[in-house]
Amino acid sequence: MADTVSQLPTYDDEKHVSNDSLEKKGGDPADSIDDAQMAKEVEEFEERLQNDEASESEYLVQEAYEVAIKVLSTRDEPELQSITFRTIVLGLGFSAFGAVLAQIYYFKPQTLLVSTLFLLILSYWFGNGMHMLLPSKGFFRFLNPGPFNIKEHVAIIIMSSTAATSATAIQVISVQDLYYNNKMNGGLAIFTLIGSQLLGYGYAGLLQDILVKPTKCFWPVTISTANLFQALHYDNQMTSKRVRLFWTVFSVMFVWEIIPQWIFRCSLINQDIGIFLTYILMAGVYYGNLWRAKDFPFMSQAIFAQDGTQYNQTALLTNGKFDPVKYEQLGPAFFSATNALYLITSNLSLGATVTHVAFWHWRDLKPFILSLNPWNKTPQIVHDVHYEKMKVYKQIPRWWYFVVLLGAYAIAQATNYEGHSGLPWWALTVLLIISFALCSLFATLAATIGFIEFNSSANGFFQMITAYLVPGEPVANMYGALYGQHPMSQAIAMLQDLKLGQYVKLAPRVTFLMQMLGTVVGAILNYVMMVTIVDSNRDALLSISGTRLWSGQNAQGYNSNAISWGGLGPQMFGAHAIYHMVPISLAIGVFLPLPFIAAWYIWPKAGFENFNTAIILQYSCYLSVGINTSVNPSMVIGIFSQWWVRTRYPRWFTKYNYIVAAALDGGTQVISFILNFAVFGASGTAHTFPSGGATTSTYPLIAASCRTTSVCSINVIVQLLLLDDVCTGTCVIRSIKMKCNARASAHLARAGTGAALFDYRCAVTGVCD
Repeated sequence: MADTVSQLPTYDDEKHVSNDSLEKKGGDPADSIDDAQMAKEVEEFEERLQNDEASESEYLVQEAYEVAIKVLSTRDEPELQSITFRTIVLGLGFSAFGAVLAQIYYFKPQTLLVSTLFLLILSYWFGNGMHMLLPSKGFFRFLNPGPFNIKEHVAIIIMSSTAATSATAIQVISVQDLYYNNKMNGGLAIFTLIGSQLLGYGYAGLLQDILVKPTKCFWPVTISTANLFQALHYDNQMTSKRVRLFWTVFSVMFVWEIIPQWIFRCSLINQDIGIFLTYILMAGVYYGNLWRAKDFPFMSQAIFAQDGTQYNQTALLTNGKFDPVKYEQLGPAFFSATNALYLITSNLSLGATVTHVAFWHWRDLKPFILSLNPWNKTPQIVHDVHYEKMKVYKQIPRWWYFVVLLGAYAIAQATNYEGHSGLPWWALTVLLIISFALCSLFATLAATIGFIEFNSSANGFFQMITAYLVPGEPVANMYGALYGQHPMSQAIAMLQDLKLGQYVKLAPRVTFLMQMLGTVVGAILNYVMMVTIVDSNRDALLSISGTRLWSGQNAQGYNSNAISWGGLGPQMFGAHAIYHMVPISLAIGVFLPLPFIAAWYIWPKAGFENFNTAIILQYSCYLSVGINTSVNPSMVIGIFSQWWVRTRYPRWFTKYNYIVAAALDGGTQVISFILNFAVFGASGTAHTFPSGGATTSTYPLIAASCRTTSVCSINVIVQLLLLDDVCTGTCVIRSIKMKCNARASAHLARAGTGAALFDYRCAVTGVCD
């Protein structure tokens, strides 16, 4: 069995290949591996693992891809029906539920996400409920053909999770309606939504042979989900130890999360010191006053005028286009230093991704590149036990995906023209080519190491590229970002679903159908809800403050980014502009992995192949965006789980690690959804927990830093500016004294948000309302 497992992966480089592998032995791989025998040996191995008959060394996961064999079962029951009455009803129902909620809360002050695990758990309860309640005999047997099975369940989740988002195209459509007096007709809008997503499905179809079928492409983000599906449906219901463990941990997290999220909701920030490299870079930029860092808010994604006030971007445009005369009157625009640093590190990461994937994953990409040659007749041979079981189902012909891609391209060009985007057809074509190239790189990282934190950097990248292709056109910039970044995200989501289907043995054509149905249902409902909300609440959405129920903050932010890149691109990023290093950093990033590659050649056993420059750079200014309190706990839990537990307790790791991970996520997501409605204001009214000391934390680390230093440390400024993200509307500082008061107040005052961030009376006197 060990020999079989060692033959399954394909490696990145000659020096990674063991002496016993096929690559070293030579010969035809098809003659060297008997797929049927391999599958039989793996099934016997799985049985020993499940019956606790294997040794500790056999349980030990030494290579990442081994989780696909040692954690997940290859079991399949081809006779199970995947498309049933329950599948259609629950799939459509949860798709509508997710799509409507996602669109409503795009225009709400309180953001609400409908997660896959949340839908998985709800559909499991509903599916089993329908099995118990619906008639199962006679004429009505089609309503209830048997117990709710794993294939129905996965099909429902693929369909509903596809629909349960607010598509990126909705942002473009709503912004055009709100700010540019261009209201699309319904048909054009829906086809824009569908076309932008189908482009990604075309990408996925071209990449699936190299990024779904092989063992090495094991898609880490799907492991816990697939493991949970198998535990819920293959184990003996509540008598199974894995199932009992899941519901126990799920229940504990469900109850526990009420404490940090509502009762002691600000305590999470006390020990948040950031990622080490981020901390150094941000401190250096600030104290070095790089890009006039001290003249603007330390952490902000807004654009500022020379005096530190927020830049009046709408006054920059005439008929929706950049006006150079108005620009001369308004003067230059500036980013906060951390935002500029984030743009640079993101572009460095993009450049490094190209080199890293091209060198370390050439063997993975080579079959795809060869397949583009119509005269190449060399078949791609895949030896994977999960894929071997999938051969009983009809595969999706590649020409299906070509048809989808060509059809989506035609739809994109037509809607782009009819929508008056200002984006020329040739620019759209160039952006799609770049998008597909980057998709193959990022999808490779997602498939092999689970890196999926690329959306924000990719969006900024395509805004920058569009600004160079079509300068002075904010609307064109929005469309450029839409057709650059969104197909990438959709492609990776579909590849992930195809891998999930391979793990649980859902027929590829069913996966394809569910994706398509989810896309169409989501697009229609996204548009209907968007039109209803915009027409009924236009004034509230255009207002900066919004109302208790409605807010245009997301649309405003999207429009602001389009104006900054589309309107001010050359002025801010040109050859002699203050942020000229942002585009240059793309080229620099290409060379940054080379020192590690050279070191690996010189010292092949020193572990330099484990340095992923692209990921290091992506996280090098991570604290500048969003709420970051989860970073350090995630790192600690990851090290504890993937190193200490995996190496010390391999049996427990193989059997329960990913079930616990799913339970932790599931419990957190379900209670977060409920709390958003019940107490955080998603239903219109927020209910804070009665004050008993919990909401007025003393923050000893911050207070001590202020009392013992003559100047306010960078840590204090970072923490102060993050507090509002975690504790909106609640003053949490009881004692901030000495010179730190003036320093912090100055930074917050320059943000132009005043009391919206902090009550300074609270900070100075310790009296918190």
